[in-house]
Amino acid sequence: MTWGDSFPALLVAVVCLLGPGLIVTAPFRFGTLARTAVSGLVGMCVVASAATIFGAFGLAFAWWQVLIVTAVGLALALAVRPAVPRLEPRADRRVLLLLGMWLLSALAIAIVMFWRVPIPDRIAQTQDNVFHLSATGAILSGHSASPFAIGGLIDTTGAFTYSPSGWHSFAALVAQTTGVPVAVAFNVLFLATIAVVWLPGIAWLARTVVPTWAAATIALPLGASFGWYPYGLLTGGALYPSALAHALLPAAVGIVLVAARAVLGDRGRVSRARRWTAAVVGVALAGGALAAADPRAIATLFVIVAPFVFWRLIIVLRQAHEAAPGELRRARYTLWGSVSAAAVVIAAGLIFGNAAMPLTGRPGDTTDLVAQSPWQSLTQVVMAQSQTGVNGVVTIVAPPLALAVIGGVFMALRRAATRWVVISYLVLALLYVLAAGDVGPVSSMIAALWLGDPYRLAAALAIVGVPLATIGIVALGRLIVPARRAFGAGAAIVTAVIVGVTSTGTLAATGVSEAAGAVFRQPVQASDRAIVSSAQMTFMRHQVSAVVPENQRVLGDPWDGAALTGVFAGREPVFPHLRGRWDDARLTLAYSLPSIDESSEVCAALDELRVRHVLYTPGSFGGGDPDSDLYLGVHAAVDAGLFTEVATDDESSLYRIDQCGDLG
Repeated sequence: MTWGDSFPALLVAVVCLLGPGLIVTAPFRFGTLARTAVSGLVGMCVVASAATIFGAFGLAFAWWQVLIVTAVGLALALAVRPAVPRLEPRADRRVLLLLGMWLLSALAIAIVMFWRVPIPDRIAQTQDNVFHLSATGAILSGHSASPFAIGGLIDTTGAFTYSPSGWHSFAALVAQTTGVPVAVAFNVLFLATIAVVWLPGIAWLARTVVPTWAAATIALPLGASFGWYPYGLLTGGALYPSALAHALLPAAVGIVLVAARAVLGDRGRVSRARRWTAAVVGVALAGGALAAADPRAIATLFVIVAPFVFWRLIIVLRQAHEAAPGELRRARYTLWGSVSAAAVVIAAGLIFGNAAMPLTGRPGDTTDLVAQSPWQSLTQVVMAQSQTGVNGVVTIVAPPLALAVIGGVFMALRRAATRWVVISYLVLALLYVLAAGDVGPVSSMIAALWLGDPYRLAAALAIVGVPLATIGIVALGRLIVPARRAFGAGAAIVTAVIVGVTSTGTLAATGVSEAAGAVFRQPVQASDRAIVSSAQMTFMRHQVSAVVPENQRVLGDPWDGAALTGVFAGREPVFPHLRGRWDDARLTLAYSLPSIDESSEVCAALDELRVRHVLYTPGSFGGGDPDSDLYLGVHAAVDAGLFTEVATDDESSLYRIDQCGDLG
């Protein structure tokens, strides 16, 4: 399949991402840009609700469930429409210019990211992607897409789990409705996410921060200019759920800003009840969408919007000094309540983050997490450089973009209404410096909510960096043509295009495109630099699927590609990820399989898991599990000649287990 052949699937991905949201928000008086941005959040909530509700009844995830929830959402929207004020007080202007800039920006991102990826059915050869592929394959095979069930694939102990399934649900929708392979669904979904979720969201956020008609148009090429996002989360580990969440974050930030202005400011004829109702619904929508995509993005949302909210609270407190004593008392209670709530949120976040990752831990992926000095990390922030995640490569300095951000910082500090943006940017920069440096208890504790991963924090920097650069470029345009505001806006747009062209060219030429090519490089034969090879995929599609019955699982070491039998052979793997919390039956097979002739526990475990075949490929990704010898029992049993070979391509082999008899 060529990239051109995948275009219909790309259109379907766009419909899946925006369709439910556009339908649900139809009754509301939103501008075009705001409606598009908010529709991504609504669509995420609709799909997650469908997966959760119908999954609770044991139903396999399907497109018709999304239609039902969309219809319910539309009915609710019609019911609450009178309470929701217009989201944008002025109509969108120069829509054709905005559309043209959007198309060019989306095309630029696609070229930079996938220029070195020749066909769309390549997979990202990273540790994290093993689970994402397995989870999507499981959903397509009938497994629940609920976030309360998808984690059960890698925690088979029966413990309560919550694992965000938004990305996997969308990918399954694309694969179900188009018939394309999971790999193609992933790649077109990523492009669609950037094109119709990230770019409209960041443009709307820029307009919300910089209330000029040109701000959205300026922000679009800037949204393609930072190596931190959207590129870094793909080349730095294929963190698809996090990439989806960060695409949603600009719209989430924009909603919180609008909500805070509504309830902590004067909105004229709009009643307090309407303002609070709309604000609560908006914040719940933002939080729900991020929780469904990647709950850790909620921490990023908090870091970005907290300075703005506290600034608005201080304004309310100052205004209350001139009002009645009751207003002053109420304002003080609100301020102290907000401070207390923020302290609780921060403490809970630190506890949750450090429970998920020990103080000395690192995220479990295969990317090059470059341990660098604070000065190196700070230089990358100031000069708009980004780690690519491959071979320690860092992109070179992008002077126009860096100057735009620096200029935006100085201009934002001149106005009280935009100083909060600088504070958010500095806090995120500090977190990035801590996460990208040498691992230590303090830095790990502070950055634990992001798993100490610099790529996640760098992506957050881009969300604030685009509005800052927009502020700087708007100011430059007014400086170039001070007498005519329209001409100044035109000069600013031209400047933004220049920044976008130079920045994307720099990214493509100095590491991002090459890094993407390396991440998606698919060897013909098994390699320790790849999760699975072309030969292994072919063997699973033709041999494993033909020999192993549909109701049986396949045993194998996940580090040598056996984790992906569900994706390529339609047969559930015993170990669908490289790591997990496995039940006793799986641990018995991992450790004790060589003692199958002496121990009845092995046959009992094989019967319980319905296993009679072992898939084996010599060699392991990255040399195998670096933390333990968990799966060495599988290798030892095969090497001892305990099983009967039933298929081979001289590299991969499929063995039948005869010692335990037939499965009933």
